Amino acid sequence: MRLASSSLLLGLVLMSGMVRADVPVSERARALFRDGVAHLKAAKGPEYAEAYEDFKAAYADSPSSKILGNLGLCATKLERDGEAIAFYRRYLDEAGAKSPAERKAIQKDLAELERRVAYVTLTVEPSDVTITDRRLPASGAPIINSYVAEGGRIELGLRNGRHRITIEAPDRATETLDLELAPGSRQERAVTLASTEDASPAPMAIPE
Repeated sequence: MRLASSSLLLGLVLMSGMVRADVPVSERARALFRDGVAHLKAAKGPEYAEAYEDFKAAYADSPSSKILGNLGLCATKLERDGEAIAFYRRYLDEAGAKSPAERKAIQKDLAELERRVAYVTLTVEPSDVTITDRRLPASGAPIINSYVAEGGRIELGLRNGRHRITIEAPDRATETLDLELAPGSRQERAVTLASTEDASPAPMAIPE
């Protein structure tokens, strides 16, 4: 489902810049931010995955709340809905909107995200795994996102629909979950990945 206010929000976010930063902003963060905006303005169309990585790196370097709106937009477009909700909430709480129109656009998109999101909580063994989520729409290509679980537990906020979630770790068998996620639903799964390391060979008998 397309967000009705996304086109308005995109224009507003592109103009946000990093002026009046609420924390000191490094030159590296400014460069990353500019790169992210350039990806959103790409001639062939917005490059949300690349922009998302640039904005995330900029925020990690200099956590200015001004970047959160851009992260929310990219996460929405990539269907990382749980992250988008968190980014937009923090943006409105910490940075505030620059205009009534921007606040209204974000609040509208946030309400739609909250209406359709489904949460899946995974408890995993081993504690550090890579998770690949594929949403399988009725038509068109799957929408793929990757996550890293650290500490044995992760909550994923996913777009409602049919999902195939793959859990992987080195030297462990891969596990796959097929889930049908309704809007507003919550599910929990515990997953233990079996070891794939060969068992130690039995000792050879000593001939008499």
